[in-house]
Amino acid sequence: MKHILFITTSYLGDAIISTTALETIRARYPEAKITIACGHIAAPIFEAFPNLESLHVMHKHPYKLHHLKLWWAICGKRWDWIVDLRGSGISYCVSAKKRTVWKSTKNTSQLRVQQIAALLGESTPALTKVYLSPEHRIKAKSLLPKDRALLLLSPMASWDKKCWPPEYFLELAQRLTKPGGLLVNALVGFLGDAKQRPQLLALLHQLPEDQQLDISGNVDLLTVAACLEQAQLFVGNDSGLMHLAAAMGTPTLGLFGPSRAEVYAPFGPKAAFIRAPLSYDEMMLAASEKGENLMHLLSVEDVLAACGRVLP
Repeated sequence: MKHILFITTSYLGDAIISTTALETIRARYPEAKITIACGHIAAPIFEAFPNLESLHVMHKHPYKLHHLKLWWAICGKRWDWIVDLRGSGISYCVSAKKRTVWKSTKNTSQLRVQQIAALLGESTPALTKVYLSPEHRIKAKSLLPKDRALLLLSPMASWDKKCWPPEYFLELAQRLTKPGGLLVNALVGFLGDAKQRPQLLALLHQLPEDQQLDISGNVDLLTVAACLEQAQLFVGNDSGLMHLAAAMGTPTLGLFGPSRAEVYAPFGPKAAFIRAPLSYDEMMLAASEKGENLMHLLSVEDVLAACGRVLP
């Protein structure tokens, strides 16, 4: 296997989960050159991948012309292996010796990383992993004071019904970092994108000034990953940033409600989750039919106790 084409999703969280497949492929064929095709949001997480031959970034166009652009970019080569976790038909329109294509599944009893491992013929999934360049680690180092514990929180998600109340995140930060807390006087950062920056700053500025780390939507994704690599704890809603924290080896606690932790829980030796005290079906019914967010039923006390179990 010399040239492998890897097609993955546009969503950040799913793309990070898919790195379990890349790690399996790398372990099996360490000399292979891998071409990766993905959406523009997820593209940064693959930039420093060590076996990368080229990166094709798909921007959505009307009439699915982005698929045509991708086909044009990859059709001139006969691939040794195509691994298509997007489940797109494009992988059947390109010459290849071998194809492994994801097929949609309603399996809700098995982690997605385990489903991907099974697709590749493995019984145990590889850990998810995002590689960084030295430049991103240097930039993160310039943002972080030496010899100071770091707590990173992500109060945002792609759907507001998955979001734990912002004031709960603030209380959690205050209780974790107070005298006698699990992370006394830790530096605190709230993570999100540029559009969420005003909300994140409103939370951040309620903490003592000497505890505030302003990386709220104004730092690139891989520098955020480098900061996560140095953090003592990450707590966040079910989101791409939660999966990024787990992939960086950070002690990670995911907060779940109307999404399936059985499939999308953060994966790794330092990762765990806690869910609201209602079933997925009850949370979804309230969210979809009544427009209610019941994440407030997950108490700060319960999350604080879960943090204690995640921390070394």
